[in-house]
Amino acid sequence: NADKSPHKDTASLVKALKAANGKMSYASAGMGGSYHLSSETFLSSIGASAVHVPYRSGGQAITDLIAGQVDYMFDMAPATLGYLNSTPPKMRALAVAHDKRLPSLPNVPTFAEQGFKNLELSNWIGVIAPKGTPPAIIDKLNKAINRALQEPDMVKRITEPGNVIGGGDPKAFADFIASESMRWSKLIKDKNIKAE
Repeated sequence: NADKSPHKDTASLVKALKAANGKMSYASAGMGGSYHLSSETFLSSIGASAVHVPYRSGGQAITDLIAGQVDYMFDMAPATLGYLNSTPPKMRALAVAHDKRLPSLPNVPTFAEQGFKNLELSNWIGVIAPKGTPPAIIDKLNKAINRALQEPDMVKRITEPGNVIGGGDPKAFADFIASESMRWSKLIKDKNIKAE
């Protein structure tokens, strides 16, 4: 419950996590999933630990967060907007794990704005083609997809539920995939995380 939570911002959560010395808990929608990895990245960045409580679904995790059974969780904006915007709010967003504020949550600062660096964590979706696809075809698809991402109806359908529009060129996307693979592989190895 947002009114009952003592955590008003990321700094207060960090202070509590450090003081609890591993006794606080966080929820996720399963072992090895993106929210589990996001929480472990966060904990590593602040030098703290917490108990991971994996659920079978994000909905179950949210229910227990609202009930106070767990202390915090990472989740996507679209899954939480209804709880954040209810009257009274059932949840409180402490930070956005993006490089800029989300249009759907304009009053929620990014981690970086609050002084916490390298916590741009997101679920992303991209379009890829089979290896060996001719560059001319890749270029044609890329231009068409980037144009589609600018169409007002498409912009609305993507951003209204709380998502962010990407786009760009194939080389930048390939570099991003490579860096994300390296980033998450290192965390999984360092923390000995096993997927279920």
